[in-house]
Amino acid sequence: MGAHSRDPGVYVRSMASRAQLGGIALATPAAVRVLDAMGMDVVVVETVGVGQSEVAIADTADCTVLVTMPGGGDGVQAMKAGVLEIGDLFVVNKADRDGALRTQRELNVMLRLAERNPRPVVLLTQADTGAGVEEVVEHIEGFIEAQRQSGDLGGRRRRHLEREALDLIGVQARRKTVQVRGEDALAAYSAALAERQIDPATVAAQALESATGLPQ
Repeated sequence: MGAHSRDPGVYVRSMASRAQLGGIALATPAAVRVLDAMGMDVVVVETVGVGQSEVAIADTADCTVLVTMPGGGDGVQAMKAGVLEIGDLFVVNKADRDGALRTQRELNVMLRLAERNPRPVVLLTQADTGAGVEEVVEHIEGFIEAQRQSGDLGGRRRRHLEREALDLIGVQARRKTVQVRGEDALAAYSAALAERQIDPATVAAQALESATGLPQ
């Protein structure tokens, strides 16, 4: 990003994740749509990282690229966190380091076991020299074009919008409930929760019903 910070054809915007577990800010999908409306040809979203919960990018992007590197322990993380299911393309960066080819082989084995069809490609890159980057771009463009030709791209984008709407409903419902009942009223449930006289799901249902008037 430093190399392109003064490029008149590139706009770089940093957004805090604001403690969102998905790895991107709640407003990121809306920001992407604004950039698209402004005529940006390509919008790249870099997440804070990928773990067991930081996978919201898969519900935002047309193509999700998982970037890892040798010796980072991502092989084990990928197996236990379901990351294999969200990546459309896998990249092993710092390919000049020892273990890069081993990491590539391990990812290929795990993708084969995951029975992804079609199976995503695992590429090697060296970002500091640009080696392999052009091939990554070609695969991204090819993936999106194939999605467009098959009609899957439109469906993917509709699912993303539906997921975004549901996420915002949850956020707004929580905000409305706290405004109507107040944090003190919700804290009054603490004793009952601690004594196991009531469970968190029931608290949520009762609080939401009192805030919206809708039976749960």
